[in-house]
Amino acid sequence: MVDWKEFTVVVFCLIVMTCYVVWDNKAAFRLPTMIPGSARVLKVTKLASSTPKTPTKTPTKSLEEGAMDQVMAHFNMTSVRELQKITRKYFSPERHIIDLSDLDNFMKKCNTKTFTLLNSKRRCNVTHSPVTRYRTCAVIGNGGILLNSRCGGEIDAHEFVIRNNLPPTSPYQKDVGRRTNLTTINRARLMQVAGGLRRKKRAKTLARLSESPGMIFSYSLSLPGSPSKKKLQAIDRAIKENHIDAVTAFSHRSYMSNKGYSLYKELFKKRFRLPSTGLNTFALASTFCDRISMYGFYPLPTYRNRSVPYHYYDGKMFNKAHKMPAEFETFQELHRRGTIRLVVGKCDEW
Repeated sequence: MVDWKEFTVVVFCLIVMTCYVVWDNKAAFRLPTMIPGSARVLKVTKLASSTPKTPTKTPTKSLEEGAMDQVMAHFNMTSVRELQKITRKYFSPERHIIDLSDLDNFMKKCNTKTFTLLNSKRRCNVTHSPVTRYRTCAVIGNGGILLNSRCGGEIDAHEFVIRNNLPPTSPYQKDVGRRTNLTTINRARLMQVAGGLRRKKRAKTLARLSESPGMIFSYSLSLPGSPSKKKLQAIDRAIKENHIDAVTAFSHRSYMSNKGYSLYKELFKKRFRLPSTGLNTFALASTFCDRISMYGFYPLPTYRNRSVPYHYYDGKMFNKAHKMPAEFETFQELHRRGTIRLVVGKCDEW
């Protein structure tokens, strides 16, 4: 038989103990709170950690990216496209920067003057160019205006850097940059480089060819049937034998062929009897570059009361064979239209 007095005492003790546990741990049994005037229940969240969170850093642009922002903002792409429609009638990397390894095949299967397959009107399709297409290009003249310009960083920030006649860059990097993706070579300079490989200047010449890995060394005059062919092939052999990271290339016709009287008359309503290497290089570059910045192009012997040498790397006087002032005026007009970006004087320090 159940002893009710004993049972009652046990139940009472259990109730007291339970109440004590609940009171002692009341924080663990909080109910969700309600937003006044709303039926939405706030979820119970964990307490914030006592360790403060490290603030997320806003990514900052590199100096090169900052330079490129200003470069990109300058251009009027409608004007650029209008220029390209004309220059692409006369120039293209497929015809004027052909990999030298394709030379024999080109001479066997193509008309070297018309760039068509033999006995056909079809375009020559047995060659290839190491040049593709680029958003930003820097075309660098060798003018003394580059000295103390501090343009080196801005130049190297471009996707593709083009120079003329393999100029020295290492001692002048702060002003002219260190990169060269393409260097166009005229006949006189081709002879100098080839001659330098046979004489005491060989080590210096090889060092110059090695300055910018991946460089394209491209002869700008007509190569097929020319005495220059052997010179370019000698340079190509030296590059391969010395494991230099560079590519040699040639043009099916000279950059100079009829350009002064046809291309530039159509572009600028002007005739240039003897267009400079820089002007022709710019026209060629416009066919595969969407935005061209030009450095080192300045036609006068003084700038802001200081003397300006013809080249930044020697003391040569100005060459009157080319119409430099007329070409410079043309570049200035293209700059005003937003077709190109012409940089004269000091660059911003990035």
